[in-house]
Amino acid sequence: MKKTIQKVFIMRLILAILITSTIPAHTSAALIDINTDSISSWLRTKIAPTALADETKAKNDDLATISGLAFITSGQPLIGVVKVYETFVTAYSSSVDETDSTPFITASGKRVRDGIVAANFLPMGTKIRIPEIFGNKVFVVEDRMARRHAEKVDIWFPTKQEAKTFGRKKLQIEVIEDFSL
Repeated sequence: MKKTIQKVFIMRLILAILITSTIPAHTSAALIDINTDSISSWLRTKIAPTALADETKAKNDDLATISGLAFITSGQPLIGVVKVYETFVTAYSSSVDETDSTPFITASGKRVRDGIVAANFLPMGTKIRIPEIFGNKVFVVEDRMARRHAEKVDIWFPTKQEAKTFGRKKLQIEVIEDFSL
């Protein structure tokens, strides 16, 4: 699977290089500033018909996406969306009644921290985003849940109250790959 992902990434990267090298000069400057109106317009009129480009959205003024690849400006890594799932997302904290007898240690053996999630259907170390709620924040699967929670994602929060406040939501999660050179 890793080789397939790498091949898909290489094809998308080549496409992205070709696309960005053909962007008119005024739009290239806009890529640096992330002027979403001009980029979105250019993608819809020039690229979308042939490359099925995603509409560009820049929530943090540093992200542009083209057909599943996220181009992060400001010297940040190139991130590819590998797969998208719609699943229930819940929250937990480090309390014995929610975990086991070692509430501050994850199933991977690491200490809990911000950005940790538990998921049984994804391999340990998988990086995900939950854009609807957390934008471009990257979470890492480093914990597991009881077997009955086979297709759910559980986000770690520092307090039980924060976990309760988050509740249970049906959301899309993106499995991502960091393609930094």
